Amino acid sequence: MFVRDAKAAARIGVRVERRQAVWEWLQRQGSETWDWTGMDKGISNRAEQGIGTILTIRPEIRPRWTKWKSIEELADPKHLPDFSAFVRAVVSRYKDRILAVEIMNEPDLEVSRHAAGVLHTTEIYARILKAGYEASKSVAPDLPVIGLDVSGVDFPRLQFSKDVLSRASGYMDIFGGHPYNHSRYVGGDALPESPPKMDAAGRMRAMAALMRQHGLPPRIWSTEFGWALHLDEPLFSPSARLFAAFTAQAILLSRSVPEVEKLFWFAATFPGRERSSSYGMFRKADERTTYDRPDGNWFPSPSAAAYATCARLLDDVVFVRQFTIGPFCHVLRFANETENKAVLALWMEDTTSVGGGAKLRLPASASTLQSGQIIDALGREIPLSPTLDLEPLPVFVVVPAVDADRLEQSLRTATVEARERIVVQNAHVSRLDQISLDIINNDLRPVSAKVFQTTHAQSARSRLLPPGINALKIPATGIVLENPRHTSVTVLDERTSTTVTTEIRYHLRSLPRIDPQTSPLEQSLLRIATPIVLTQRDHVLPADPGVDWKGADDLSLTAWAGWTSEGIALAVHVKDDIHIGPPSGVTSLWSFDSLQVAFDLGNRAGHGYDDHCREFSLALDDAGRPVMVDSGGAKIPFLPNHLRIRRDGTLTCYDVLFPWSWLGDHPLSEGDAFRLNFIANDRDGATRKCWIGLTPGIGEAKQPAAFHQWILR
Repeated sequence: MFVRDAKAAARIGVRVERRQAVWEWLQRQGSETWDWTGMDKGISNRAEQGIGTILTIRPEIRPRWTKWKSIEELADPKHLPDFSAFVRAVVSRYKDRILAVEIMNEPDLEVSRHAAGVLHTTEIYARILKAGYEASKSVAPDLPVIGLDVSGVDFPRLQFSKDVLSRASGYMDIFGGHPYNHSRYVGGDALPESPPKMDAAGRMRAMAALMRQHGLPPRIWSTEFGWALHLDEPLFSPSARLFAAFTAQAILLSRSVPEVEKLFWFAATFPGRERSSSYGMFRKADERTTYDRPDGNWFPSPSAAAYATCARLLDDVVFVRQFTIGPFCHVLRFANETENKAVLALWMEDTTSVGGGAKLRLPASASTLQSGQIIDALGREIPLSPTLDLEPLPVFVVVPAVDADRLEQSLRTATVEARERIVVQNAHVSRLDQISLDIINNDLRPVSAKVFQTTHAQSARSRLLPPGINALKIPATGIVLENPRHTSVTVLDERTSTTVTTEIRYHLRSLPRIDPQTSPLEQSLLRIATPIVLTQRDHVLPADPGVDWKGADDLSLTAWAGWTSEGIALAVHVKDDIHIGPPSGVTSLWSFDSLQVAFDLGNRAGHGYDDHCREFSLALDDAGRPVMVDSGGAKIPFLPNHLRIRRDGTLTCYDVLFPWSWLGDHPLSEGDAFRLNFIANDRDGATRKCWIGLTPGIGEAKQPAAFHQWILR
């Protein structure tokens, strides 16, 4: 989408563009008046460069003259003929110039955003999909119809999609879902998840499986997919390189799913900002301030180069298999039967433990590379060598098909060596006067090293680090509360005199001690703790612009936190104009108006919870009774002084004490650090629409590394 320069797009391998057939744009002046000028020009311009088009019908953006005022009203049988007539007119004009027609964009978000609440959102879209399908087929029987181009919010469960197909299963030829991950922002302080980690291929296979379940031949055209790079990242920063790596990895993984026929990368350029980031592969220097203007000096980013390399090498291939070398090296093998060649793509998934990359050494007997090519993801040919440098940005090995099996066998027996002998991981402030860290010795022998806070070398002392992971604690000074800060640790290898310095970014919030014996818990918190006020769009997830957050009255919160000798205390006042509590007996509280609270007392978990993490969901059920469950959905019995929830006008007030026994084996003490996060979920209709919280890391994916740290004071 958003191709500004069709020639440039064609040069990097774009073959199809998705364009928006917005009802308001095409019939602004009345039901008998059409303006085809922009659409005609855009489709013709792309065709001249060999780029095909699919049209996305956008009925939710309506002309002002229509009698219906919402997408729910359009789904009424008396108004659906208007929609059918619009689809017939569009398809009749362009049926010979487009590859497919798509019914709505991200209907799971758009229908919820524009629905009035009488009909279920899936019933509304099922009616729209059926009417659009029948109208299109009436004038172009052979033109494919794409449906269910749902947003990333519907993944991985695909609940909206399942419900729609249960109502209207025979009214689409192709599944167009957008398998975005919520953790898709790269750069700044973001913690993105890679395509393998968020199971991109699994999400696409799930779409194919759902079509099979409903008797439909599985065809997948994911009409949007991508990651976004922070606007302040330089063109060749490590984050920009990671952005390019995710582009190549995602394309490779999609090619490993036979049912995926087309993948529409989002986007060529991006006329907007999302969490201060852009999805565009083409960028410009002043994009932060002129993102909405087409003029300017646009240039390709490394992501565009990675896209071009994948388009060139994977254009006409068949997936053979996938395997790994060691725990982190992915290998995907493809066959190019037209050119009688094999293409193997290799990359490192987790490079933090090996110093950013690794060397793969083929056995001495391997000779298969002598007749092949090695090409990096940016399209540059690399001299043939039995040693390959691996990182998240894939490298491609192309050999004659006759050599493919021998090359695969050589790769399976290859050795992988870390780029760095000493690597620091999981460095964090664990107390006001202490830093904890893991030092990985990738050598086969013990290493003698000095470890110290960089600004206090005088505190260093020699340590013998055996091979593998060494968990250490070192003294720290100058740790500051309340504002984002940074410090660093240094490891001095005493044999080689080399040093490894690692920056530690931290944001420590003060957790005051309260005395609930002198006044009720909530009063103590409100009197002593500093309020946390979350009222802005940046606090709301998902970040998709289509999420229907109407402002602070729709969803916002104020919170106070403290601790006692018994545990962690939390008071949260959630402003929510519509309250929908879970029915009695339901344990999936997160899908209703509720509060989720998560702890990481070990300060070490990254993606996913470990043994030191706990998560709790709290809600007021539809009978007005407080209920609490753990992360597994098991109900937690509680004393009256542990949990109180009440509804006061448009406020839902949560007053909870988490005993130390719920959080781990041992209570924390003054000066200890831990991670804490909380979100308030909002359900105004059939499903949860959004949530608001201190940081990401609960509602979209479990990422304790994104939580703020707190110090007991």
